Amino acid sequence: MQRFVPVLSLDLFLWVGLIISVLTVLLLFVLLIRVHRRVNAGQTTETEVITPAEYKMLGDFASEQGKLPLAERCYRKVVELEPYNWAIHYDLGLFLFHAARYKEAIKEFHLYFRHDIIMPEVYDYLGYAYLMTKDFAKAEEYYRKVAELTPKKPDGYVGLGAVAQSKNQYQQ
Repeated sequence: MQRFVPVLSLDLFLWVGLIISVLTVLLLFVLLIRVHRRVNAGQTTETEVITPAEYKMLGDFASEQGKLPLAERCYRKVVELEPYNWAIHYDLGLFLFHAARYKEAIKEFHLYFRHDIIMPEVYDYLGYAYLMTKDFAKAEEYYRKVAELTPKKPDGYVGLGAVAQSKNQYQQ
């Protein structure tokens, strides 16, 4: 006896995916407008409190949409509301790093390290940020740490090569 197994067509599957995507974007957009108004007005009511997680999510969304000043305000609001949240220092550091604001990014990455977290990517970002600020000794220190933590990956060695090149030490 054969069983009847309903099969969803590819068209139906794609339409459902599209509808879910559109609804998600609309929800994020509404939250972004809500935060934007409140951040600009500097006011909230007891019934309209925005959580740090919502600020973080909206900061990510604003950043993706190219609304960088709003994204930064949202990230900084999370830092204000949850100064103990080590992850937001990493996110804010990444934001500042990608905005080529390396000195500020360095500060945030170091705040992230207060919590004894070891992530080779952060050492790599710090190495590059120090390289861009021409602090070659610190850049070399962090790239060495990357090479030590991930000896099979080229990132630390490439960074050390960039530091040596910046110092005109081509034999290194």
